[in-house]
Amino acid sequence: MVSGHMIYLPESVVTENQLPSSTVSLDQGKQLIAFQKDMPLKIAPHLSSKTLSTNEFDKMKVSNAMHLFSHAAGSGLKYLVEQERVNKELLTTSWFLETMNRWFDLVCSRHPVTAFSYLDGKQHKSAVDFMHKIINLFRGLN
Repeated sequence: MVSGHMIYLPESVVTENQLPSSTVSLDQGKQLIAFQKDMPLKIAPHLSSKTLSTNEFDKMKVSNAMHLFSHAAGSGLKYLVEQERVNKELLTTSWFLETMNRWFDLVCSRHPVTAFSYLDGKQHKSAVDFMHKIINLFRGLN
């Protein structure tokens, strides 16, 4: 996905989440990087052109993926749409980045509050339901 590829979400996911399109593209992330380039306080402070680098070694860095698939990056794209009146298709990429961030947090968490713990039944059910949605998302990706 870093080298200009696009991800196409299944139509069921687009409809369920009321997304404006089915296309996820990192070219849209480049718009956020360009927008915040000269800002003293950045919306997504860890997101830079190096994060989206196509260098063989940079593509393999987990930290770059974490910076890209983050709540800050997703929120930054939402900001561009809502405040700067940029193309609404960025909302699809925003949703995808934030969804991947939540998935990553769930599968990597070791803390009982955010992991699949039975300490809070509602939280557990929410996490399991979310994982079912992620499985359906991954099965339908193109």
